[in-house]
Amino acid sequence: LLSARNLGKIGALQVMFNAAPGELIAYCDDDILFYPGWLGAHLEVLDTFPNVGMVSGAPVRDAAGHALMSNQAYIDSTPDGLLVEQSHWIPEEWERDWALSTGRDPDAHLDATRDQEDVRLILQGVSAYAAANHFQYLAPRQVLLNAMPASWTGKLMGHMIDLDEAIDGQGCLRLSTTERYTRHIGNVISPEFADVIQQMGIDVSASEVSRRAKPHWLVRIPRVRPVLKWLYTKLYEILHDVKGAR
Repeated sequence: LLSARNLGKIGALQVMFNAAPGELIAYCDDDILFYPGWLGAHLEVLDTFPNVGMVSGAPVRDAAGHALMSNQAYIDSTPDGLLVEQSHWIPEEWERDWALSTGRDPDAHLDATRDQEDVRLILQGVSAYAAANHFQYLAPRQVLLNAMPASWTGKLMGHMIDLDEAIDGQGCLRLSTTERYTRHIGNVISPEFADVIQQMGIDVSASEVSRRAKPHWLVRIPRVRPVLKWLYTKLYEILHDVKGAR
């Protein structure tokens, strides 16, 4: 689907999810690596646990910090056969990879999440983490449509946390596979990541591989990134006279 203008991420999702056929939607941003067996693993979680609204294949500890009401309500209901385990289950290596792919310092990320434990749910022999992420997921189409904004926002960025919360607000679980079936690449394929991809039999030419540049000094200042995103959106609204976003 092509557009003559930038619809923004949430606007693009509104168009795509309404246009998509079928009962399930497999979504990802354009910088995601999929490992073999990802779809079957997602479907197993979706089919085993009740009222699942989103299943991700990249366990990320950051994803467990919000939109957890439905997950907690399910745990508190103590359903028959459900086993709940809480510890540091997600490997440190995966957390480091996640930090690097998002331009963050891995050591600082690990320090920031060191006191946060992962909640692992086991039902009928199938395990899942009690969290999901919005850069990649398998979800029931109707759940996603119900989670979309009621009107056209015109905003370029944002609304992804709102999407998580809207799914949670429907009483739907947000879960991740306990094995890493997908992985966030980031905007640049680093030499290290290129080796991983080549080991999977996927050719990565030299022209596609470059060293990841350090984030600009401005975005390394604490709490500056949200301000810049807000300014970016406002400038777009001004330049394109997006009245619906005001």
